[in-house]
Amino acid sequence: MSLLNLKFMTYLKLSFFGVALFLVSSCTKDTQPDCKNLYPEYEGTIDTSVFDFQWCAIQGATHYRVKVEGTFYPFDTIVEGTSMKSMIQVPDANNPNIYLEISPFQWGENYEWQVAPIIDGQQGEWSEVYTFQTWDARDKIIGTYTLDKYIYKYSLSGYSYLSNYLGEGQVKVEKVESTRNIRITEIGGNNSSEELRNLGSLSSWSKTYDVYPYKLVAYPNDSIKIIFMTNPADSIPWGYYYGGYY
Repeated sequence: MSLLNLKFMTYLKLSFFGVALFLVSSCTKDTQPDCKNLYPEYEGTIDTSVFDFQWCAIQGATHYRVKVEGTFYPFDTIVEGTSMKSMIQVPDANNPNIYLEISPFQWGENYEWQVAPIIDGQQGEWSEVYTFQTWDARDKIIGTYTLDKYIYKYSLSGYSYLSNYLGEGQVKVEKVESTRNIRITEIGGNNSSEELRNLGSLSSWSKTYDVYPYKLVAYPNDSIKIIFMTNPADSIPWGYYYGGYY
């Protein structure tokens, strides 16, 4: 074999190795300029529970396996193409023959995900582990609010209503560190303060004594209402309501 042919074959081997390395690792954070489609971005933050995973194409692959760690339902699936919705199907608790499409992603959490190509029916190597976090739902509601203040009562027949208008009052809403909770505090007045939990709805936070809740409800138009149930043991349970009349 001539020296020229040897150099040529060596060049082919090196070139082939370089191409193979690019194809396998083109979605890694070390080669981000070559992988502009990666989403969620490495160590990025997303602000919704419904989004599209996206990754780079691998030569010869038409399907990919995607798995995510940290979800409250297992997320490990095979899809065609280089994107997929962040939704999974789970059986209805009341009818296992019916499947519901849900997002297994919650606010204020960290997740890890990987993708692997499937070529000719065989799974290739996993990508490196990509990480991302979801938004903190509390960021939209923390602050100090000046709101109309009313006496808030529960009638003996079990419905709530507003009575006396007390003028404007202020309420501070803040995060409780190392938890997913918030704290509501009256500024002035009784200086009542209570820690509230989020029970699933992104707009509602509460803590209940018997059936009488402390509550914060946020609305899409950025309005807010807050209930301090300060006297739940009285013959007519009552407290304070901050927000627009209802």
